[in-house]
Amino acid sequence: MAPTVARKKDLEDDNAELRKTLAYLQTDLQQEFSAFKEELAKFKKEPSRSSEAISLEERFIAFEGKVFSEIASLTTRSDTLEERMDSLEQYSRRNCLLVHGIQEESKEDCIKTAVTLFRDKIKVPIDEWLSKMSPDYEDIEEEEGEEEDNAISAFG
Repeated sequence: MAPTVARKKDLEDDNAELRKTLAYLQTDLQQEFSAFKEELAKFKKEPSRSSEAISLEERFIAFEGKVFSEIASLTTRSDTLEERMDSLEQYSRRNCLLVHGIQEESKEDCIKTAVTLFRDKIKVPIDEWLSKMSPDYEDIEEEEGEEEDNAISAFG
């Protein structure tokens, strides 16, 4: 579980850094574009270069629109990725039970260990829930008391 949590933290950090970069880029570009517009306005005042300035201004406006559109698109995509990461993290915890502090034994059957812990030691009725979660559960009830080398099973 730890690698998944660490990976999620890395992705969240990367996404936060991306957002900061996009915000900085947008602010920086707005300042640069404003300075360019001022220079362009001065250039347009020269009668001999007026038509060149108008053409340049039209191209600049199109470029500016495209840049800010792409920044908005990347920001939206970052938001979507963050929502998806949250959704995947929630899904990964669906029907998941983590128990700490149980000594691990070689060739143990984790479902049998869980049943023994909850039903017999803690006295929590989990039979119905467990039978829905694990097709191997019915086999455990039949084999209870027998020592057998089973592969570790996982909940669905």
